[in-house]
Amino acid sequence: GESVMRELEAIVADPDLGAIDKLHAYFAASSAWKAENVTAVSYGNVLTCTAFLHGIAAEELEPAELEHLDRDFELLVAVHARKALF
Repeated sequence: GESVMRELEAIVADPDLGAIDKLHAYFAASSAWKAENVTAVSYGNVLTCTAFLHGIAAEELEPAELEHLDRDFELLVAVHARKALF
């Protein structure tokens, strides 16, 4: 938990990286949980990133515009980590 948050904060603080992408989030979580128990997904595209920066609500975009995934413009990165069963 806490060590993963510190690692993710270090990634954000690194000016050469500037952001957390799906791969960085996966590896950071894999350092605390077994890799087979970690899943990382990203959502977003250049349009949703631009809309977010301009304050445009999701309701103002078409569903297809929101659902298009673009690995170069990840607006949201989510990690799901499951605790191993004993």
